[in-house]
Amino acid sequence: MKGYKGAICFFKSLGHGNMIVSSVPDYYESVDDLIEAMVGQWLYLGQCEVDVEFRDTRQDEIDAIDKQIEATKAELEMRINQLMGKKQELLAIESD
Repeated sequence: MKGYKGAICFFKSLGHGNMIVSSVPDYYESVDDLIEAMVGQWLYLGQCEVDVEFRDTRQDEIDAIDKQIEATKAELEMRINQLMGKKQELLAIESD
């Protein structure tokens, strides 16, 4: 499982008002170096320390989609059988 442990910083764009959250890239030695690099274009709002793990949820999503596909197939098969039955009833009436 992948994750991130360290500081994240919050900035607001001076030109557009957009907000960003940034980790401290490896090429900066500290949070202060990152803040200094952002001065003039971004307003530093603060920081916090985090320790998070990221879980790959793609397989969970794939499994949920597979269940939806199977449920849809079952519904379609039931509806097709209903229509075929109705068709057979109509054909039986015509042949009388």
